Amino acid sequence: MKINKKYLSLVLFVLVSTTFLFTACEIKNPTQGLEVRIETIERTTTVSVQFVDAATQQLVQVPVEVVFEGDGKEEIISSTNVEISELTSNQGVAVFAIKDDVVPSEADPFKVNLVCQADGYLSTSQPVSISKTGAASIIIFMTNLTNLPSGTASNTETTGTSSNTTGTSGTIVVSSGEDNTSNSQATITLPQGTILKDQNGNALSGTIKTTVTYFNPTDQEALTAFPGGFSVEVENENGEMQEGGFVSAGFVAVEMTVDGTPVETFENGTLQLDIDIPADVINPETEQPVASGDVIPLWSFNEDTGEWKYEGEVTIAKSGKSKTGLKATYKGIPHLSYWNLDWFLFGNSWCSFGLTIKFESTTGCFENVRAKMFYESVLGSGNFDRSAYVWYNPIVYETDPYRTFEYVPPDKPFLIEVWNTDYSELLGTQILPNLCATDTTVVEFTPTNDNIHPVTLSVRVVCDSQSDNPRVVVVNGIPIYAQKVTENGVPLGSWFYIGNFNSGVLPTICLETNQYYIFQMEYDGEWYNSIDYEPPFLIDQNNILYEVIDDPRICDNL
Repeated sequence: MKINKKYLSLVLFVLVSTTFLFTACEIKNPTQGLEVRIETIERTTTVSVQFVDAATQQLVQVPVEVVFEGDGKEEIISSTNVEISELTSNQGVAVFAIKDDVVPSEADPFKVNLVCQADGYLSTSQPVSISKTGAASIIIFMTNLTNLPSGTASNTETTGTSSNTTGTSGTIVVSSGEDNTSNSQATITLPQGTILKDQNGNALSGTIKTTVTYFNPTDQEALTAFPGGFSVEVENENGEMQEGGFVSAGFVAVEMTVDGTPVETFENGTLQLDIDIPADVINPETEQPVASGDVIPLWSFNEDTGEWKYEGEVTIAKSGKSKTGLKATYKGIPHLSYWNLDWFLFGNSWCSFGLTIKFESTTGCFENVRAKMFYESVLGSGNFDRSAYVWYNPIVYETDPYRTFEYVPPDKPFLIEVWNTDYSELLGTQILPNLCATDTTVVEFTPTNDNIHPVTLSVRVVCDSQSDNPRVVVVNGIPIYAQKVTENGVPLGSWFYIGNFNSGVLPTICLETNQYYIFQMEYDGEWYNSIDYEPPFLIDQNNILYEVIDDPRICDNL
């Protein structure tokens, strides 16, 4: 049997059960008719990533290109122990692992940053912090520029030309346009003669395209697209790293290209940013609606590190040109990124890791639900500010029902709500009085669909299935996804994560009775969809066998 070098680390053992039978006149092949079992080594820590469209709440269907950055990027491997520096999503899903000798913990979490780009979507990045071994899942929301989430506005314009010697041919002024919930907008101005440079400092020549996207800080859909969430680690005004939380007054993404090359920095000019401030934004320092004269810190986002950097302060002013009546203006922006007006709340007692919650169905089984969480408002006494939506990983699976809070304040109540998958039905609520508690709290909810029951799913990967000695690959630690479909395989929803195989088995997953499903797993960067081998599975029994038969992508490398 030939084993490809990259599979050497996969093979745990080859087990051949043999019985020898000798006669005086005949010697038979002792392994004839027996399976050769090859069991893959389970990775210590695997991470499943889902890319979700912020407007539709469905998986992003175009490929998402992911580049790993930050201190942990050298420790990233594939599920088959091959070092990788980037990957591409498949129907909104991507999988990677951490080297087996890296053991993350709360005292020493593993950290890496995912820089994400997809055609038609705003670029973003997500810092990932892993505090324990095993299987982890994360959600990254992305903004579709042709189907914007509520509370956002975006505009792309061709804005003249640029020369690598004389700079921009004219003054560039681009507005996002007004968002659909507060009539707020953002506008950038760049003076004529500004030299545009790429990430390596090279001056650019060609046609300029500029995109300005504004996010309303009081709209929940817009806030889901906030890169990295609102519990953050920032570089403060003293250049020190500090943990805390943002309360946003609005944020803007500015992207500019010259003949398709992204612009990073400027020479001989800086950018001016004007942002309307919705009147119902609450200033957490005054505990009053934001007003003229209020001062708000301005932050820029480093996509490579996933960190926000303090850039200065902006004073809110009255503006007759703004429909909200209030505007923030900042002159002197030296580079392009997300730019964010945020009050940064922190204290010595903020905890890096706090409360762990477990989502639990009162009926004993569920597929997946959505969570929302809100700060207690400045009114206090059980009043929660529904504009302060702070949950950044809202999809919860029965196979991964735990969430641990990071960078959170003590003794500040939060309200958590559990919803069905399209947010049309509220399934349960609970107040969490202290996110810095170190115990585990159960958050209960009652699904409206009681036709869900536990199922055992097994996978069988067979090579040379027609031979006397078929080879069976027993997969360990491989992520598996499910999708509801019609009897003919037409999708009825997005793929959703249901767990990692353990010796080829998922002991308990919760699926809908009398509903058809298909499954797919990731193995060595390739995806294996059950519908390529057999029809959709009807959930009318407690055990399902998903077989991958004679697939050359696996079999040719054994």
